[in-house]
Amino acid sequence: PLIIRYRWAHFDPSFVDYVNVVGLLVGTLCQFVNHMEVEWLPIYRPSEEEKANPGLFAKNVRLYMSRASGLPMTNHSIDDALLQLEAFKHHLPAEAVGFEFYTLKALLSSLSLPQIKTHLKEFASVAGSQARIGVEQFARVLGMPLTPAVRTLFKTLDTEGNGALNFREWLVSLAFLNQRSE
Repeated sequence: PLIIRYRWAHFDPSFVDYVNVVGLLVGTLCQFVNHMEVEWLPIYRPSEEEKANPGLFAKNVRLYMSRASGLPMTNHSIDDALLQLEAFKHHLPAEAVGFEFYTLKALLSSLSLPQIKTHLKEFASVAGSQARIGVEQFARVLGMPLTPAVRTLFKTLDTEGNGALNFREWLVSLAFLNQRSE
């Protein structure tokens, strides 16, 4: 395994906001010195159990690299970063989309990143900068009166139990309701 570290002061050359090469090049050239450290870790030899289960082997190598680098191990991807940038465009806090896209995507296999971005835009227009939707807003979006059934559905979807839906809960509710309407 190999660990790469960028030691930077003003510009992070690994920053994902720069989707185009020109922006990345200009940012990198504006920083006079760009340091990069490469650390080769000792060879990780798989156990018999890992040889039989490549997924377990991959997870354990990631954990090994995480411990060696001192960084937490997450399942975040470039899609998570792009979704977070989309949230910033709609004046939502970073926590609004603070979930691991591919973990959630496994549950919501019918949604693509462009569809989730569209739902994020809709969510932002309803939730505002609070990044939460209350039961009244939920009923309004559904186009239904605030009945006991709507309150019960809302309470079921509010997995955090705080009386409001965050974006993750909102996505799950949309996927659930869309599956029921098909």
